[in-house]
Amino acid sequence: GTVYEHLKRAIDFCLKSVSKRGIPKIMNGDWNDTLDKVGPEGKGETVWGAFFLAHVIKKTFELLRYKNDTKTIKAWQKEFDKLREVTNKVAWDGEWYIRAFKDDGSPLGTSKSSQGKIFINSQTWSVISGCAPKERGDRALASVKKYLAKGNGIQICYPSYRKVEENVGLISRCVPGKKENGAIFNHASSWFVLASIINGDADFAYDIYSRM
Repeated sequence: GTVYEHLKRAIDFCLKSVSKRGIPKIMNGDWNDTLDKVGPEGKGETVWGAFFLAHVIKKTFELLRYKNDTKTIKAWQKEFDKLREVTNKVAWDGEWYIRAFKDDGSPLGTSKSSQGKIFINSQTWSVISGCAPKERGDRALASVKKYLAKGNGIQICYPSYRKVEENVGLISRCVPGKKENGAIFNHASSWFVLASIINGDADFAYDIYSRM
């Protein structure tokens, strides 16, 4: 097949690999592969993955229009709208977006948790994807600024895990402040810079970039 056909098949595969309510399955981890026990039974969901998939779909529209592929545009626009609707319906925690849902349906990255309350990627990608309404995008990034911004970038999560959680995974076995357990990754921090610019706060984006 052509590259175009492979692209369409890849995205269609992702759109079919979702939970009953339409959120991508996290299985044994996503970008953060230390969340390896969140969804091994195939029921756990990745909210970050939903935002990421929505962004990928949105990025294809220019190409689809160029190819005059109106059938795929209509189908994928509906899928984008569904991802935006479901994430805002079930994953908004009040001040930020939940990171994932475990196999048992319980949330990961919520204010009710004693550790791992907030994760960076579901906040930044809610804005990058265009799924977050402006007010929620403002609050999500403000929460990142409040809890995760450090002297040399943005922490992946806060607070670090100090007790093992078997249904979360390797992240809870890492030394607090190291690796995915609260360390600062330039990869994730750079996504915050992008999200902050998109959201209209170029000054803070530059501040974080300078810290990095």
